[in-house]
Amino acid sequence: MLDQLQARPGERILELGAGTGYNAALLAHLVGDHGHVTTLDVDDDLVQDARAHLAAAEIANVQALTPDGALGHAENAPTTGSSPPSAPTAFRPPGSTSSPLAADSWFPGV
Repeated sequence: MLDQLQARPGERILELGAGTGYNAALLAHLVGDHGHVTTLDVDDDLVQDARAHLAAAEIANVQALTPDGALGHAENAPTTGSSPPSAPTAFRPPGSTSSPLAADSWFPGV
């Protein structure tokens, strides 16, 4: 997924599904100090754990939040590293998805 995303320094990324925060940490490294990662998860316990892991690793350019990614979060990220069917509403142009196969089948033209 990270290879397909081709994240570059300075980009802003929206990740749907915070998990442990590990993937967000990898993305934070890829976007560098001038980039930002917002990771969302509906499970508050997962978000709290992700925040703790990110803080322990001294990663400052990641924000872990609990809103439902299906409802969107356009103000923080034009690019997503996840591809649920509702992802197109979660980012504004020129947003992209890291999964071309999912993009072609779920939301043509994205």
